[in-house]
This record gives sequence, structure tokens and C-alpha cells, in this order.
Amino acid sequence: MDEILQILFKSLEKNLLSNTKKNQNEDLLTNILLTKTNKKNLLNIFEESSIFKYKLIEKRENIELLRNLEDQNLITKITRNNFDKYFINLNGLYFYQSRNNFSLINFIEKKNEELFPLKSTNIKIHDEERVFIILLILLGATSSDTALQSNDKYENDLLFEFTMNIYNSLLENNLYSFDTNNFTINWSNKKNKNFESFKTNVDSTTKYGIIKIEKNIRLGTKWYLDPESEYLISALLHKSNNKLDVYNETQIFIQMLKTLKRDVDSNYYFKELPKLNESILERINNYMNI
Repeated sequence: MDEILQILFKSLEKNLLSNTKKNQNEDLLTNILLTKTNKKNLLNIFEESSIFKYKLIEKRENIELLRNLEDQNLITKITRNNFDKYFINLNGLYFYQSRNNFSLINFIEKKNEELFPLKSTNIKIHDEERVFIILLILLGATSSDTALQSNDKYENDLLFEFTMNIYNSLLENNLYSFDTNNFTINWSNKKNKNFESFKTNVDSTTKYGIIKIEKNIRLGTKWYLDPESEYLISALLHKSNNKLDVYNETQIFIQMLKTLKRDVDSNYYFKELPKLNESILERINNYMNI
């Protein structure tokens, strides 16, 4: 039985490869179930893979096996020019592949992704934005009430110094850019020469709702994070398939934040800042489980 099914299976697989773009990472049944071709073309692929009966029953014992396969609706018979031909149908494909460690879970997962695509929270942002997010975390700027709001030159100079410390800490801890193995911040760029201009690097972070900006003619501009933003953590950390790599990076990142926070708090100018946001720390720590 398996011998006949194998012959018909190979014939269908060869014909499918000739007529469609088969995904080499998927099994034959999954490829067929996910194919975008119309019903007529799909039927032609099956029928064109059919093999003459006389070729399938060269061995005498195969005559009864062929009849049994047809009775079980694992193969389908068609007649061409008064000659009977057979091809493996979907029932036969599932039966054959099930006996060869096939599981429908692959198809179900692919179809589920197609029908109900997950909203990706993995984003790429500029390194300037990443550094500014970290600064807002250190300052406790996680709401309108605790927002960064500075028009004081001395304070801006201190904040720019903290910004450079963050940059250097990322380098020292090998927490590099998303696209390269170092940083792409150009400090000679006009927007990066002082803190007032540096904090305007927020195009992507405001687009994704990570950073909120409130403008007030009388009070000035407020800058703060949304600690519940679904994109916040992926804007800070890489997403690796290696859980050990992710775990190591999250632990290094958390330790870096705590060290930087102590440095910020030690400055008398910022002695009354809020503590590190526990919700953000917990989300960073759990990033490997996302």
C-alpha cells in the first residue's frame, strides 16, 4: 500500500514543483492547502500527476492493494483514452504523510497566521530615540505629572551630560544598535549638538505612542513615556530567538539602568526624582517570554 502511495505522492510533488512555487520549508499537503491557485488549476495539477494503472500493478499483489486504496478513497481514478489512471487525493496525502510523522499543526499554524495575523510589536528606531527613552526612564518621566519639562540652560546641560553617559554605557555593555555592531549616532549632526535639539529626535517614538508630547504656550513642552506602550520594550532591546541571549541582554540592561539611576540621583539637582518604574523593569525582565 505504502509503495503505491509513495509513487503517486512523488509524482504529485514533482508536478506541483513544475506548476507552482512550492515552499521548500513546508510539506506537500500544507503547500497544497495554502496554495493561491484556483480550483481548476489545482485539479489539473492532481490529474496531471496521475499514473497509468498498468504501471502501478506490475507486481501482481498490487492489483488488490490498488483496489483497497480506491475503496478507502485514498486515490482517485480517471480515464484517459480508454486507459485507467490514478492519482493520490487529499485523503491519501494526509494518510501517507501521517504515517511519516506528519502533523496538521503546521498547516493550522500557517492558516491561523494568514487569517488572524498577529500585530508585530518589534520595531526599529533611531539610536538617538533609544537613548532619549532611557533618559526619560531614569528621570521617572512616565506621566504628564512627572514629565520632563526644562527650559533652564544649566539643567539642559546636565541632561545632555546624562545623555552622553547613557550612550557610553550602552557601548560599554555591548548593547549595540539594531542594525549594526556599533552606534549610528552622529554627534556632529545639528540635532545632536545640545539637549534642546537632541530631544526632538522623536519621529518614530511618537508615531508608535512610546513618547508623549504635550505643548502648552504658557508652561512649555512636556515630554514623557507611556510605560504601558506595547512597543516600548522592543524599542529598547533586541529580539533574539536564543532565549539565553535575550536573558543575558535583559539582565545587563536592567543593571545598567540601576547604575545610571544611582548616578542621576546622586546629583543634587535631581534628588527628588521618582524611583525606577517597576512596571517597566518587570516588562524588561519578562521580555524573553514574549
